[in-house]
Amino acid sequence: LCMLDYGEFVPQALMQSEDTKLHALGAKLDLVPMIVDVWDGDEACVARVMEENYVQLDFFPYLQNLYISLGYIDDVYTIREKIYEANLAFFFRKDTPWKYKFDEGIRRLVEANLIEKWYDDIMNARRTRRADK
Repeated sequence: LCMLDYGEFVPQALMQSEDTKLHALGAKLDLVPMIVDVWDGDEACVARVMEENYVQLDFFPYLQNLYISLGYIDDVYTIREKIYEANLAFFFRKDTPWKYKFDEGIRRLVEANLIEKWYDDIMNARRTRRADK
């Protein structure tokens, strides 16, 4: 699992999850550092998806634009599950044999309302910090 490190809450939520499968995903997550270029360094995640057994995680419109611009959109699957109120999407290399594991994991996250809970926790914490200022 690969994601650009721009401060998104998902990596921390996965790593802190009490669910063993979600925690394992968090432990396997590679955060790619941001650099100053057209795609802020996301090309490194795209390369991992295309060359290795990686999945890229980010917002759907952004990833769609990224993969189109780099010429790989026809070589990937998109799993566009709404796991919280955002356009988050997973991009897999086509013919990835283990996609079903992500389907199962995402379904469990959504059904357990964990994503909604994590989102609410973060938003409440932000409201509290703003109110304290």
